[in-house]
Amino acid sequence: MKKKILSLLLVMAMLLSIVPMAGAAGEVAEPKFTGYNLYLQNDISISFIANRAAIEEGFEKVEFYMGEELVQTRNTLPEADEDGNVAFRCTKLTPAQMGETVTAMLYIGGEVKHEFSTSIKDYCMTILRNESNKEAWKNAELRTMLVDLLNYGAATQTFAEATTPLVNADLGEYAALATTGNLSLENACDVFEYADLTAPTVTWYGVGLNLKDSVTLRYEFVAESVEGLAIHFFNDGYTLDAWVADFEKVEGTEDHYYAYFGMLNPAQLSETISAVAYSAYDTEDSKKESHKLLYSAESYAYAVANGTGYSAELKALTDAMMRYGNAVRCWHNGHVYVYGRCESCDKEKIFAMTTDTITIQAEDAVLSPYTAENNRTLYVSAHEFATGGKMINVANCYSGITYNGVFTAADHPGETIVYVTPKVSGAYSVTAKTLTKATGGIGYLLEDDTTTAASTYTRYGWSQVSSGTTSSSYSNSTDFIDWEIGTVSWTAGKTYAIRILSASSNMAIDEFVISHAHTYDANGKCTGCGEAKTFKTQNGSVTIEAEEGILAAAGTENVIAGYTDAPATVKSNTAASAGLALRFNKNHSGWNILRDWDPAAHDGKEPIAHATFKVTADATADYYIWLKVCDDDLNASHTPAVYCWIDGVNAEGEATDTYYWRQPLKKDDTYPTDKSFYWVRVYQEFYQDNYTQNGADKVYHWEAGETYTLRFRGRAAGVQIDQIYITNSATDIPS
Repeated sequence: MKKKILSLLLVMAMLLSIVPMAGAAGEVAEPKFTGYNLYLQNDISISFIANRAAIEEGFEKVEFYMGEELVQTRNTLPEADEDGNVAFRCTKLTPAQMGETVTAMLYIGGEVKHEFSTSIKDYCMTILRNESNKEAWKNAELRTMLVDLLNYGAATQTFAEATTPLVNADLGEYAALATTGNLSLENACDVFEYADLTAPTVTWYGVGLNLKDSVTLRYEFVAESVEGLAIHFFNDGYTLDAWVADFEKVEGTEDHYYAYFGMLNPAQLSETISAVAYSAYDTEDSKKESHKLLYSAESYAYAVANGTGYSAELKALTDAMMRYGNAVRCWHNGHVYVYGRCESCDKEKIFAMTTDTITIQAEDAVLSPYTAENNRTLYVSAHEFATGGKMINVANCYSGITYNGVFTAADHPGETIVYVTPKVSGAYSVTAKTLTKATGGIGYLLEDDTTTAASTYTRYGWSQVSSGTTSSSYSNSTDFIDWEIGTVSWTAGKTYAIRILSASSNMAIDEFVISHAHTYDANGKCTGCGEAKTFKTQNGSVTIEAEEGILAAAGTENVIAGYTDAPATVKSNTAASAGLALRFNKNHSGWNILRDWDPAAHDGKEPIAHATFKVTADATADYYIWLKVCDDDLNASHTPAVYCWIDGVNAEGEATDTYYWRQPLKKDDTYPTDKSFYWVRVYQEFYQDNYTQNGADKVYHWEAGETYTLRFRGRAAGVQIDQIYITNSATDIPS
């Protein structure tokens, strides 16, 4: 009984995007092609898509043309997919035909209802130019695969001495997406090693690749007769499993024959294929007629790459073929990294930061192998107390590292390399968890913006680290220490290389921690990512330096019309806790004091804020707010006070309530008589017609994990706030 051939890429091909044709949207009722797709199996096919319901009445056929030549005809209407679409495939396109225009003609009722022309190259370029395909890693690998596909086609054209333009000639900026790492090839087989017959009647003579059409293994064997003969081709696990009984006689010979196995899809070029000749198909009375022969497409590429007598064009073709196959494998299955490099395409692992902090295991970093140039060796070893149970050991070291300056890659290739792409711009701190012996170790950090043409490296850290471990072995040591290597300034979206060198062979590395270090400007926003600073209570309380708030700038919507300078600024004050305080510069007493804020009465506008603070509660509780204040204008005619309000935001992001009132700056029920700071609680509301407190206590019920906004506006010029203290304890009174 014959076994079915299982093709992994039959599933993989369905993942390629369907490109809609112009005007197709909303017109599925018309008898026409609505899109096209690319299938990458053991050959390359273009599928033309149509809505089955729209074409089934009167459907006759679909014809495919290359130029004036009719190449294929489809007379059967396929079954529809779950979306109601059918696909008509123009199959067996060769790599050298990627630039050829294929025209599909849809015949209904004896006439051509619709025709559409495209090519493999056009399909690839359409996907590459689609901006949405740049986002997810899967789409990034798709784009690399398509570029490698076009490079493979161009190499085939060159090898075949084609006169048509190379299909990769128009790649432009997309050419940089191609696989460029080292191509690691292995000769996966020794064709004479697997002998298990004493007198085989079929003898293997040779095996190679037929590159004229697509990737096909061509086996040459010697037999007196091929009558009733069948060859079984299979791989480990039998995901490839086929019988071949049609053979081609080798011209000029009496007993030499060719057998072709063309069922490889691009992702299987490295698969080791077994071939055994039998007296018949896989039946009970069939018997072996040959030794088992092992071969792979990669074995052929290995022989070409490492052999002599092969043309440069053939070497380029097999190189492009394997890169394309590896790119397909990585696109479909994802990269499989070993010591920071993909075992298929040799692509270096890049860690994309999706949050502020990322932890990278050292054994996942790229390890530079020993060469005569770098003269260093690193190796990964098991360690009971290391994160993940592994760490990197430094066996050799630099003996003369330059301490200053900017270097090229040739100066310091790097022992351990971590490639990182930050999500946001700004400062980043880099820390290594290390283990060293008593003699200590020296760590060295270099970083490189790999997205620029000129690769240069700058020294960011040089530190002595010693854990005090006296043992000559690390195996039982728990003395890992966190070593802060340094701080770098990175730009979002660019890729950087952190290179760790060592001047001592007494060092081991467990992991790296890379964190975005927020640095805030006078407006309370991070100078790198622009994110507003958020304060968090810990164990129910937090102290905030008032100068760290988000301050309204002149000319913004938070400033009353007519004012040309900032209503609140950061002021130096030696009496303040950090030497700085928030000062209100303008008298804004014109806004009435409102016990119940009515947006309808004020055109929907919220009260104007001069300083804003975001606070996240760590516990659900009632919270109390205190201000450490002073008044630098002791004029008896003015009334020092601050307008305050607090917004609550629920889990759905909706505002829950707003409190708005005037907070007097009173100390012991009297206005201040000196410019010293003192604490006053934000809790009592004024009546609008006088300055008498109504005595109503106010607490703020906050939910754990929710973020609340505190906003302040100065009623009188000269009022300063040093600190804001928030607590969920009614008896915790700051002093």
